[in-house]
Amino acid sequence: MQNIKKALIASAFFIACQSALAGSCTPQGASESVSVAKVVDGDTVHLTDGRKVRLIGVNTPELFSKPRAEEGALQAKRLLQTWIQELGSLQLYFGREPKDRYGRVLGYLYDGTQTLSQRLIQEGLGWAISVPPNDRLADCLFSAEKRPRSLGKGVWSKRIAAAKDIDKGGFNLVSGRITKIDLTKKYIYLELDDRLAVRIPREWSKSLTFSLGDSLEVRGWILDRRDSLTPGSSYKPFLLPVSDKRHIKL
Repeated sequence: MQNIKKALIASAFFIACQSALAGSCTPQGASESVSVAKVVDGDTVHLTDGRKVRLIGVNTPELFSKPRAEEGALQAKRLLQTWIQELGSLQLYFGREPKDRYGRVLGYLYDGTQTLSQRLIQEGLGWAISVPPNDRLADCLFSAEKRPRSLGKGVWSKRIAAAKDIDKGGFNLVSGRITKIDLTKKYIYLELDDRLAVRIPREWSKSLTFSLGDSLEVRGWILDRRDSLTPGSSYKPFLLPVSDKRHIKL
């Protein structure tokens, strides 16, 4: 009887541990122990060895936006600073693509339980993003934003921007109705509200179907093309190249 009780207790403990870990986006692969010297903004830090790290899987409001910081940007930076001061040393897990075009290291900072990317998303201080090939934890990170979104927490406290109102480039989450669909050899262009062109690889049409009038939600980095377009051009003033299917929601 005593052995049965011990077995039940051990089983319950194992299940509890598994349950606790089920919601944790745990990175795999090569890593190293690092210390942070400076937090630049909510998703970028400088290490004590001089390297700059851009966190994978999350995008926080822009701190250096003109004419002022975006709402929530300073809060994201301050909370990230607090976590790092409390934790001290962290594990840096490298992305499959190790650096971006700015020379920053692309990686996850892991506190032993969670990545800081996941913690930011769960606090509503950033949006989940996926930029292949650094997308190993994308499903988990997108799942982590469901609760703050349902609660209207942080970045989810304001309404999603309408495509017809877009007036600048940069990262954004927008929604609109498909007013035109264009096909090229490589891409599908979905025009939202006759203002924003959303570009996706044509091969995605095998699993995604779009129709005129569909309501679409999309996230990513918007390019402002107004200065490069000639008067009377049929191209829309703003272009959003989509990097991952998870960034689109019908």
